[in-house]
Amino acid sequence: MSCRNTRTTLAWGQVFFPYGPHQDETRLIPSIFQSLSQGGIAKCRFPTLIRDYIYVGDVAKVFRSLLSSSVEGKFEIGTGTGHSLGEIAMKTAEIAGFPGKIILGSRLSKDTPTIIANPDRLKNELGL
Repeated sequence: MSCRNTRTTLAWGQVFFPYGPHQDETRLIPSIFQSLSQGGIAKCRFPTLIRDYIYVGDVAKVFRSLLSSSVEGKFEIGTGTGHSLGEIAMKTAEIAGFPGKIILGSRLSKDTPTIIANPDRLKNELGL
């Protein structure tokens, strides 16, 4: 049975880089907070990678909108703006009250250099 036969729509969200409460402690932002709160210096191994981080509360708003709509297909859930991991690490340390306590690595990563969501469908079809 297909969605057409039941008049059901199917939409799904591709969540980019969420952050927020209860995040795995090994992820970038929580690991920085943990290192700094224990009196250490935090490390960011790949500061030049660009990523699209989005707050989990904003992700929840997008899914609420998707669930209450009749849109179909894939939606990229992100801000549409990228920041370097080094920039995120430095800002996290500043917010935590430990500016300058970050060591930025110089290693090159084999990961994709830039990963940024394209939120055009969210804006155009859901007004987000």
